Amino acid sequence: MEAIKEAPIPAMDSLTAAMKSNIVPNQEYLLQGSVLDSAVEVLLHRLRGLCDNVDSGPETFHDHEMCFSIRSATPQPLTLRVRRAIDYLDMPYQLRYIGQPELGDKSRPTIVRSSIDVATTPTIVDFLTEMGFRMDFEYILRGYMFRKGRMKITVSKIFKVSDI
Repeated sequence: MEAIKEAPIPAMDSLTAAMKSNIVPNQEYLLQGSVLDSAVEVLLHRLRGLCDNVDSGPETFHDHEMCFSIRSATPQPLTLRVRRAIDYLDMPYQLRYIGQPELGDKSRPTIVRSSIDVATTPTIVDFLTEMGFRMDFEYILRGYMFRKGRMKITVSKIFKVSDI
């Protein structure tokens, strides 16, 4: 019996196919709000019941995020975000591009925008600085993450870097 060899698929072709079939999401639907500290436990309890990770509970996270920008020929500067996990130093840094909100249906309470996430090494901050980006602001996030299918729900508190 003779084995049939398949020709390797070029990386760009497989990425394009994955994006067309929505395996790699390149859009973000954002709904955000504020919750009083006194109501957080009630919200967390409701999310535990609604989301997929009922048995294991929510994942906790403690992240440091920096926002970088560079001026370009367009009126809007190019903005990139770099996020790293504080509790897990062996995890890769995350570089994130978030596009401008799309004009859409005014009856929807969500913002729709393109987004691309890439895992990087810790040298990404030096690389962006060398390219001419400057850090606009940074903050610490501490909170919980829930999942419901492909949806990710985060409940977090934002801290100034000097407060930690």
